[in-house]
Amino acid sequence: MMLKTSELPRTYSAKGLSEIEKKLKFYAMLFEQKAKYQKYLDERLFTESMLDTAWEEGEAKGIEIGYLNALIKSVIAAHKRGLSVAFIVDLFETDESQVMQLIREYAANSDNSDAGNLEN
Repeated sequence: MMLKTSELPRTYSAKGLSEIEKKLKFYAMLFEQKAKYQKYLDERLFTESMLDTAWEEGEAKGIEIGYLNALIKSVIAAHKRGLSVAFIVDLFETDESQVMQLIREYAANSDNSDAGNLEN
């Protein structure tokens, strides 16, 4: 019965039978149907891969932005408390030019605006 209809009886419940049933249905298709279905599967796989990649890149970018915002806030807070640039460089394991750039760009702005949204 199973080989004649390319279907498994619903009373069967062994692990992996749903995959076998999908394969049987695929093998029962005409050549043109198989080609269309395979194209659909390939496009779906490509789309899922693109979405996964975009998600991972977006997540990495969000982490980077969060780290940079924390670094900016911390450098500015340390500078406002009178810590030396050399100490700030050692503390945050960064270079002096980056610390000086952050101080120039954000120290004046943080006095006049909300420092919580620093996504530059």
